[in-house]
Amino acid sequence: KVFLEIDESSLGPKATFANAQGANGQSTVKMELGSSKTKAIESNDLTLELPGAVERYDDQRSASGTPDGNFTTISDALSPADDDDFISVGAGEYREFDSTVSVSDNNVTIVGENQPTINVSSADPAIDVTGSEVEIQNLEIDAGDDANGIDVGKALTDFTIRDSVVRITDSTDSARGIASDTPLIVENIEFFGADRTNEGVAIKTTNQADDLSLTDSSFEELDVAMQLTAVDNATIANNEY
Repeated sequence: KVFLEIDESSLGPKATFANAQGANGQSTVKMELGSSKTKAIESNDLTLELPGAVERYDDQRSASGTPDGNFTTISDALSPADDDDFISVGAGEYREFDSTVSVSDNNVTIVGENQPTINVSSADPAIDVTGSEVEIQNLEIDAGDDANGIDVGKALTDFTIRDSVVRITDSTDSARGIASDTPLIVENIEFFGADRTNEGVAIKTTNQADDLSLTDSSFEELDVAMQLTAVDNATIANNEY
């Protein structure tokens, strides 16, 4: 039998571990978390997958040089973020629990490594964008029941999402993959609903949202791919439904 002990006082994005045989013949795995990335811990009867580090690079639009902070959740990385920050998300699953991932600063870029998953179990959107010129790349976004995947606020400029997956579970015709009131650039996104009997909508604009670009994306198990209101200058090409 395997027991797992976690030193919660030193939680961080990296880990070291030791496998020791107890006096009663049981195997104990002790994990003390430090500062470097660990993808998985394996024991005779246990494989523990760990998310990689979330790193924040201040005032730059790429992951170059030494990060200015290391975090265990995306929300924590964004809490002290400023305009023009770059957030690098290591591979793995990030359970943000009841907390929406809020992006309130401008010119923030969030890029995943090997398409990490953001899993939010609340009825609020998985990601709430209230900053301008925000870009998301290479993430899988799993929304909670009847919750939007991404909300993009009013009076903002250009929200971009590329090379990602958005999953919604909708039983009340209320969930949207992306609900936006601002110009969108959506490129190479896979949208999934729970099943085709649901009335989930992959993309919905509710007010003036000029300059919509939707390309190279796919829609599965959704009744409606798009609900567009007051959209000018739309480019919609090379999509599958």
